[in-house]
Amino acid sequence: MPQATPQSSPALAVELEGDALWYQPGDVVIGRVVRRCSTKCQRAILTVSLHGRAKSKFANSETQRRGVYTLIVGSRNKQQLWNGAVHIPERGDQSWPFTFTLPTHADSRCLPVSIKENEKNSFVPFNNNVPLPASFSGTSTSESKEGFIEYYIQAEIQMHAHGTATAVKPVRIERYNSGPPIEMRMNLLNTLHTVQGDSLVPGYSRDQLTTSQKFKKMFSSVPPPKLAFTLQTWFPITLQMDQSGHVPIKLRVVPKWDKTSEILQDVLQTCRLRKLDIEIRTLVEIRCEGPYDTEWEWCPKVQGSRQFGPRDTPVEVPFGHDSEPLDVGEVLNLRMKTTKDRREIMPFNVQQLHPEFTTYNIRTKNRLKGTVEVKVADKVITAEIDREIKVFPPADNTGGPHSPAVDNIGATSSTWTQPPPPYEEPPNFEALQAVNQHGSEGDRGTEKFESICPSIVPDETGTHGLR
Repeated sequence: MPQATPQSSPALAVELEGDALWYQPGDVVIGRVVRRCSTKCQRAILTVSLHGRAKSKFANSETQRRGVYTLIVGSRNKQQLWNGAVHIPERGDQSWPFTFTLPTHADSRCLPVSIKENEKNSFVPFNNNVPLPASFSGTSTSESKEGFIEYYIQAEIQMHAHGTATAVKPVRIERYNSGPPIEMRMNLLNTLHTVQGDSLVPGYSRDQLTTSQKFKKMFSSVPPPKLAFTLQTWFPITLQMDQSGHVPIKLRVVPKWDKTSEILQDVLQTCRLRKLDIEIRTLVEIRCEGPYDTEWEWCPKVQGSRQFGPRDTPVEVPFGHDSEPLDVGEVLNLRMKTTKDRREIMPFNVQQLHPEFTTYNIRTKNRLKGTVEVKVADKVITAEIDREIKVFPPADNTGGPHSPAVDNIGATSSTWTQPPPPYEEPPNFEALQAVNQHGSEGDRGTEKFESICPSIVPDETGTHGLR
C-alpha cells in the first residue's frame, strides 16, 4: 500500500506556481504540465487529474486488514488539456497550464452505497460534512501498522505511435484554525514532597564537623530535620502550531510549615532546577474493515531536554507562598517546531507533530509527557507530567486563507495566472512538418503552436473539474 511518489522526467512533468510546497482546503492550485522531449506526433491526448485518499493497514502473521477511503475522486477532477498534433523541436519544450480548486470537504459521492453496512468501518458518519483532512503519514515501528492521507496531481500524455508518459506531483495540504490565535490554557500539577537532612539547616556544613561530631550524628537517635513542601508545575494543555514565543513551563516550591520541623520554620531554602525533559507524544488510531481498530504511539522531534551540570549557570526555582513562579520554558527557550519548519525540512513520510484530527479511518491525539527534577539543598525531588493536550492548527492569519502562503511562493511569472485564450484548432500536421524544414519559418511555426491554449472538457461524469 505505497504512497504516491513523485514522478518527473523530460517526457512529462507537473510544475506548480512558485514551486508551491503546501496549500489549504479551498485554495486554487495553479500549475502546468511540461514536456521537454523533442516530439513529432500527429495526435496526442493530455490529461491532468487531482487525487486524494486516506489509507490504513494492519498486518501480522495471521491476518491483513485495510481501510481505504477516497477523499478527492480523480475521475471527477480530471481535465483534458490537449487533443491534437504535438511538435516540439530539439532543445525545445511545450507546456499546458491548468488550475484546480481544492475542496473544503471530502467527496461523499465516493462512499459505499450500503451506509448501514459499511458505516461501522468509519470513525465519522458518512455525510457531506467531513472536512478535508490535512496530509498525514504515520507508521508503527514495532508492528506492520500504518496510516496516511495524501494528495497528488497526475498528468498523462498518450501519443499516437509514441506510447504513454506519466507524471505525478504530490501536494501537501495543511489546515488552519479559523480566527485569531488561541488563548493558551495552563494546568497546575501539585506534587507533595518531604526531604530530611541537616543540610536544610542554614549554615550547616558536614565538612566543618569534627570526627567526634560525625560519629555522634551517625549513632544519634534524634531524627534529622524535615521539610515538607509542594512542587508546583504549570504546563500548557492547549498549544497552537506556529505560535509565537516559547512553550511555558512554570515552577515554584511552596513550603508546608505545619508539616515541617521547628528548626526549619520560615527558613528560605535554595531550590535549583536540575533537569527538565519535555516531549509531545502522538497517539495514532486506525480502523480497517471488519471493523478492526489498532493504535500506536510515537514521539515526534518536537521536544526539549536539559540536564544541568556543575559548570552550568544555576536556574533558581522560587521558594515561598508569595514568590512569583519561574517560567523555565522562557529561560531555556523551549519552542515547538513550526509548520514552516515541517514543510521545508521534513519529507512527506517522516512522522511529525500534527494537530488532532479525525477522518474516516484515522484519528490522532497528542499527549504532553515530561520529567522535572529540582534540587532542594542537596536533595533531589522529581515530578512527572503526563496529560492529554490539544494541539491546534496554525491561526488562519499565519498564511492567509484560500491562497498560497506568502512564504510559500517565490517570484512568479505573470504567464502562470493569465487566463487561457479561446481554443483554436491545431495546425495541420503535414503543413507544420513542411514549414519546419525551412529555418526561421520553422521557428515561427513553433511559436504559433506553443501559443495554442489547452481546452477543458467535461469528464465522464459531466462535471468540469471540482464540483
